[in-house]
Amino acid sequence: MSEFFHILDAHLDLLRDKGYHEKDLGSPNKEGLLFKNFQSKLSTAVNEALRFNESTDFSIDAIGYFEKQLKNPVNINIAYRFDPDSGDLSINRFTLETDGKVTATTIHSNKELPHAQQIPVILQRESLRRSRILRSPPPGDSSRRKL
Repeated sequence: MSEFFHILDAHLDLLRDKGYHEKDLGSPNKEGLLFKNFQSKLSTAVNEALRFNESTDFSIDAIGYFEKQLKNPVNINIAYRFDPDSGDLSINRFTLETDGKVTATTIHSNKELPHAQQIPVILQRESLRRSRILRSPPPGDSSRRKL
């Protein structure tokens, strides 16, 4: 069971270092709730993975308020996979949702999890990318008149 606490501590440290706790997110939730939910879901995932001897997925949700950069709250989802053979817990997806738009990013290494304070920049870049796609003409369409 000490391996469980090692994994738990390592990932709580990662979340804390990357700014994923209520205070840094400006969340109205009680301080520590995200970490408590993470511990509960990790415990369930480890038990299921060991019981059925197969990888188990779970995710945690948080809400962030970045009032200086964004006018609406951001729903944050961090998806995990626990592999019982290696004992590894990996973040495999990071999803943001605000204003009815979803931005999902595949994560290949836990270190790739962006810092929470980067969320407004990520969403602004994605909004700009989407607006460029909408404004660009369809391929093969030319504004010049064919003779």
